[in-house]
Amino acid sequence: LQKYSGTYAQEAFAQHYFELARNEITGSESQQDFLTKALNYNEKLEILYKDYSDKIVWTRSARIGLLQGNANDALALLEKLHEKFTEDTYIPFHLGECYQKKRDYQKALVYYQKAYSLMLLIDSADRIAFCQFKLGNLEGSLDIFRHIVEENPMDATAINAMGMVFFEL
Repeated sequence: LQKYSGTYAQEAFAQHYFELARNEITGSESQQDFLTKALNYNEKLEILYKDYSDKIVWTRSARIGLLQGNANDALALLEKLHEKFTEDTYIPFHLGECYQKKRDYQKALVYYQKAYSLMLLIDSADRIAFCQFKLGNLEGSLDIFRHIVEENPMDATAINAMGMVFFEL
């Protein structure tokens, strides 16, 4: 990463440290350290794109906030971005994450479904199935997990989730 310079370097470092933070144990000292580094690089980009013209910078800012436990701030920022970038596929997905973190599974479901309708991402389908499960729609959840496993028979998360749903049925 040190071979890059300028804005590209800021972007590369911000994303690099954010990805490292995502892979750490939630709330751990190492995760907090990586989040702080990601935020430091990202804040420089936020100044450059204070008009919110770079959705990646601001979406990452919201996701950093969510990992730091600031779901309400992340939600406000993502809603602002969603108004500006209505056809973006990732912003609704991340809005769903915020609502899921707040345990508002009905709103999370709406945003995950929107993200899925814009781009057929398995992550969105997995989250839709989880929200369906949390809302008590076990059959709907099971149908989605079955579809995921049909698409990827090695998806251990979906296979385990199917077992969880069967257990509840």
